[in-house]
Amino acid sequence: MEASVIQIFKYLLYDWHQFNYSQKQWVKQNHDKFHDIHDQMEQGLLNSDLIKKPIRDIPFTVFDLETTGFFPKIGDEVISIGALKMNMNQMEFPESFYEVISPIKMASLNIRTLTGLSMSEIRSGKPFPVGFLNFWEFSRSSVVVAHPASFDVNFLKEMAHRWKLPPYNPVSIDSYEMANFLYPNNRNSLDELVHHFGVEEKLRHHALNDAHMTAEVFQYLVNELEKKGIYTIDDYWQACKKPRS
Repeated sequence: MEASVIQIFKYLLYDWHQFNYSQKQWVKQNHDKFHDIHDQMEQGLLNSDLIKKPIRDIPFTVFDLETTGFFPKIGDEVISIGALKMNMNQMEFPESFYEVISPIKMASLNIRTLTGLSMSEIRSGKPFPVGFLNFWEFSRSSVVVAHPASFDVNFLKEMAHRWKLPPYNPVSIDSYEMANFLYPNNRNSLDELVHHFGVEEKLRHHALNDAHMTAEVFQYLVNELEKKGIYTIDDYWQACKKPRS
């Protein structure tokens, strides 16, 4: 999917200026808080040593974003983050995370209808640096999983860059890519995998619901990897020739 010419021009002529002005104003008004957030995130993530451990022993944070659109490089923003902590030996998902994020550019009516978030809920959400730090702390010592991570992780990377926060470079697993590795002839959308594995369906486009379904799907995918003799993330990356990132 590509952005339209109209979207690009609107961003260059208006949205870019609005975002940068509002971002600078927020940082100015919350100088100490912003620099505390920046300093905490500069400490880095604590998950780089996990790739050689057995997948069953690894803590994962399975997460999902809801956003104002598909293109963070031309002004789209996060409006909610949902996440679950899990490992393959603990199936109950005891730790969950959910945060509504207040974007600088208000979500459209279509997006509010799709996600079920009201204008008042979004306006009362956390500013991105605060909500992102909360998620960062929740997931810091784990491998993050998303469906697809190529969207969700990259969206957070771009948002961190736009807010002038330290680079966000987690060890991540793309459950969509994993499904493609296991089932190369299938489409492997989240909806299709939920149906394929008989996962209980929840209301879609709610970040925590989608994270919950992704976590259950991910468990099935890991079981299938183990049937192929793949027991670590490093084994998996070697098997599908995925570069380490």
